Order: sequence, then structure tokens, then C-alpha cells
Amino acid sequence: MNCNYHCLALFLTLSFLSCQHENPNANLRLDCDSVKEIAARDQDLRKTKLAGQFYPLVDSIMKSKGYARGLGDASSIDTELKSEIWNEATSLERPLSRKELNDIDATWKIQKGIDSLNTLHIIRLIEVFGIDSLNTIDSECGKNSLLVFVHCPDGLKNKVFEVVENNKDAIDDDRYNHITWHVNGGEN
Repeated sequence: MNCNYHCLALFLTLSFLSCQHENPNANLRLDCDSVKEIAARDQDLRKTKLAGQFYPLVDSIMKSKGYARGLGDASSIDTELKSEIWNEATSLERPLSRKELNDIDATWKIQKGIDSLNTLHIIRLIEVFGIDSLNTIDSECGKNSLLVFVHCPDGLKNKVFEVVENNKDAIDDDRYNHITWHVNGGEN
């Protein structure tokens, strides 16, 4: 009887665990935190380690001239001052060392992997929850989850195009045009 009890307990435990592994959507969630995480993964390296010298320099120069938000205040300055700041930033740029260039190349490889995962994640969210649910969460959270599609790698462009075409009616024209422009290699 002990063997039967242990065998039954083992069978139930293995069944429970295998059921959890059969459901790839068990940990998939669609809420503000999940779309913010996707957006953060999409932009983190682009805004830090992959950012060129020019815009951080413009930001610093603007702050030194009394614009507290730096680049955030760029739209409020006149054309002459903007030209002066842009010229100063350009003059301060310096050539990158071989090590810096190698670091950037290595970071781009990491970012391309992140882009692949983000693209697949958004596709999965659409498949499981539907485009309308994704649009609703994006609207509630002030995000644009579909923006990660403009960073999708070449190997996923056909899948992204298929997903976008299948959901065209639920994607506003600007987002649709931006995504399809990217997946078509920058051509309309």
C-alpha cells in the first residue's frame, strides 16, 4: 500500500509539473508593468551605452545655458541659438578609440538579441491577448508596444509583417506605416 501511495503521489506531482510546462503562457502577462518592461529593454542600451556623443553633449550645453531640461527644452529655443549649440556639440565630439568601437559592436550584438526577444514577446502577446487588449494597455499606460517592431531583426521581419497585416484595422496609420516601412527595408 505504501508503494501505491508513493507512486500515486509521484504520478500526480509529475503530472502537475508537466502541465505547467505545457502552458507556455503561464507567466505571460499584459499590464502596465509588462509593457513598461518591454519599453525599458528596448531603450535602455540605446539611451546609454549605444548613445552617440552628440546628443549628450547638446543636453549638457543646454543645461549649462540655463535650460533645466536640456534636450527636453530644444523645441523652445530659437533657430540661431539651436544652431550655435549644435555647432558647439559637434566641435566637442572626438574620435572613438578602437576599444570603444569594439565595446559598441559587442553592445549592439546584445541589443540585437534583446530586439529579437522583444519582437517575439509582442507577437506572443498579440496571439494570446489580441491586438485590442494590447492597444488598450498601451493607451492606459502611455506606451507604444508595437514600436519594438521597428527594431526587429531581419529574420523576424516576415513574421512581423504578417502580424501587422492581420491586425491592420486595429493599428493606427502612423504606427502601421512606421512598422511596414521598417520591415520593408526602409521603403514604402
